[in-house]
Formats: sequence, structure tokens, C-alpha cells
Amino acid sequence: MLQCLDRAERVTYVLGGIFDLPSDQAAWILDIGPAAYRKRLERARQRIRTFMTARCGLVNQSAPCRCARRVQTAAARGLIDPRRPAFTGHPTTAAVADGARQLNQLRDADAILRSHPAYAAPRVRSEAVLSLLRSGRFPLASTE
Repeated sequence: MLQCLDRAERVTYVLGGIFDLPSDQAAWILDIGPAAYRKRLERARQRIRTFMTARCGLVNQSAPCRCARRVQTAAARGLIDPRRPAFTGHPTTAAVADGARQLNQLRDADAILRSHPAYAAPRVRSEAVLSLLRSGRFPLASTE
């Protein structure tokens, strides 16, 4: 789902939509103004909504994608063999798993930063998040 966003929107969405950082702090991390950050977050959220509404049957009952239906149709057409999943060892699967791992680690780090009294000052918390983003440990959330 996040792949429907460009890198700048993806980082903005993670900071605002997942970590729920205030706009001034997220804007500082991204080195843009708070108004520009809020507009970018608004655009990112709208793109996610548009993507999900058009494609996901869980979000929009008239959307074409239904996980169970897709598997049944693909199996009926001989495109997949449900007994031998083709993509479980596919490199994309590893990339998705790595992205999920990075996101979980960032979420854990955010929980620690939010709960630790030494990080109560917004500037300190922003600097800590920026340091994490620039560390290279989380390429999915890279600001570059």
C-alpha cells in the first residue's frame, strides 16, 4: 500500500500517519515548513485513500480485489498452485518482510522515545528520530 506513494510522501505518511508526530517536529525532520508538511501529509493520505478505494474490497465493496477471490480465480486459471506457493521464496517477499521489520523497529523506537522523560523536549525527540532516519538502518524510511 505504501508503494503507491513516492519516497517523500511515504516518509511523511510514516511520520504523521504512523508515528503521529506533530507537524512542527515532522517538518523539522524533513527540513520543510510545517504548512508544506501538512499539505504533503494530506496528499499522501488522499493517495492512500484513492488507492485503497479503487483496489481493495475491504475498503470499498465494489472494488475488484478480494484476496480469497483472487486466489481462487488464479488457481482456477492454472496461474498458481495453492499447494505450492510460488512467491514465498521470491525476493519481493524478502523485501516486504524487511520493510515490515523496519517499520516495527521504528514503531518500537518511537514508543521508547515517546515514553522516556529525557525525550520530552520536542527538539530532542525530533533529533533522535532524525538520527534514526539518517542512520541507514531503515532504508524504507530514508529521507534521501
